[in-house]
Amino acid sequence: LNIYQGKEHIANKSIILYGEEGEQKVRLEFTAEKAGTFKYVINTPLLKDEYIKQNNTQVFAIKILESKIKILIASGSPSWDLSFLRASLEEDPNLEVHLLVKRLEGNYIVFEPLMENSLADLDKFDLIILLNLTQNFFNKNDEKKIIQYVADKGKSLLVIGGDSWSGNASLLSAALPFEYNNGYTLENFTLLATKEGVKHPIMKLAEEQNELSSIWESLPPIMKLCKITNIKKGASVLAYHNKRELPNKMKYPIIGLHRYGKGKVLAIAASGIWRWDFLLKGTMQGGDYYDIFFNNAVRWLMLKEDLNRLQVNTNKRVYRSGEQIYFTAYTYDEQYKPLGDAQVKIIVLKEGKEINEIALQSTGLTPGQYEEEIASLPAGDYTYIASANLKGEPLGKKQGAFTISPYSIEYENLSLDEELLKRIAIESNGMYFTPEEVKNMKKNFDFKERIYTIHKEIEVWNHSYIFIAIVLLLAIEWTIRKRLGMS
Repeated sequence: LNIYQGKEHIANKSIILYGEEGEQKVRLEFTAEKAGTFKYVINTPLLKDEYIKQNNTQVFAIKILESKIKILIASGSPSWDLSFLRASLEEDPNLEVHLLVKRLEGNYIVFEPLMENSLADLDKFDLIILLNLTQNFFNKNDEKKIIQYVADKGKSLLVIGGDSWSGNASLLSAALPFEYNNGYTLENFTLLATKEGVKHPIMKLAEEQNELSSIWESLPPIMKLCKITNIKKGASVLAYHNKRELPNKMKYPIIGLHRYGKGKVLAIAASGIWRWDFLLKGTMQGGDYYDIFFNNAVRWLMLKEDLNRLQVNTNKRVYRSGEQIYFTAYTYDEQYKPLGDAQVKIIVLKEGKEINEIALQSTGLTPGQYEEEIASLPAGDYTYIASANLKGEPLGKKQGAFTISPYSIEYENLSLDEELLKRIAIESNGMYFTPEEVKNMKKNFDFKERIYTIHKEIEVWNHSYIFIAIVLLLAIEWTIRKRLGMS
């Protein structure tokens, strides 16, 4: 296996393939020299007697960070949610996890470098996670620090569960995308991804987008629901309750996000999400969906955005041939609050030449949010330039890039699908034979000799070619007889 960044060969590894078919996992490592988002190509040479090479190459992108991400988890108490979340995050060597946990007695379990019950070192963390916080976990002064940490310093906040988020219980309620009442409701429920959710990087639990909705529906039920009364203006809902509605008849939100000042906030209005990990792995159903979800969430929250009043992204950095390209844009006013009614357009270029121009449409769900999609494009590297204006006033410009890699579904899995072939044979009233059975295939058919008689009439005198041939023969005869002196 070889990995390339552009034309530079950066890593390789020799492997031995065992057996005639099956899947083998291989770990390749390389050290990135600088931060940023980079495109890589991994391939394997064509082997002897290997006829198909189209599936020997894969294109992917990786975002390289400056250094380890420092995360503070503040938890209302020791819990299964805390244990599973901590274990999941600590599996990533790029994350450095610190805890501040409140005991039942009211004091704190503190992990260095924090001082007890103090947020003096708050700025050294890249992300704060508030997990199942109880009332008065922080004093008002510390709550103000967290508000400033997000709104003024552009940091990120992830809020999971919690029973004290009503406006009069915590100053932090101002930073959340939902409006809460205090307390929990105990019930079994599952999540359904919204239309916006299946396109969002946080919700990407599988490579194929058409699989995402069914994956989210199949996750084990959660048992503890926060009391939500409304969705705040400008918030985006990624997943909602499978049955409940809000008092205003809107679907009951569970996972949502929004910008708060210069920062980003993601909220999960439920507790007991650890069941996704425990039940799937405990019942041998497979799927690291819990780990993938929180890894996606951390990566998205850590994605630094400039303070441009126009933000534009594609839902992927690398696409397969045939996939649609989704663009999402957000527009903001001078205070970085969502701004609607703007005109947003995107110009797509390949090798510097314009190949497409699209106008993004308002989603109608979230103020200041716009979406549009492009049908599949040929394989290659593309750039785009986005611009927005409101009543003739420019709001900003953004540039980006994406890649479309060659791909065909018929090369996804080249192993024999015997069950499919048998099913086709049955549906078409045919028969299925293995290669070993082909030589005896004739015994399964009753071949009888048949004689077919075909009658066809040709009118000679109606064909000009025959007439010309007869004339030529007569002319040749006459010439010969003339030369021989025959009369």
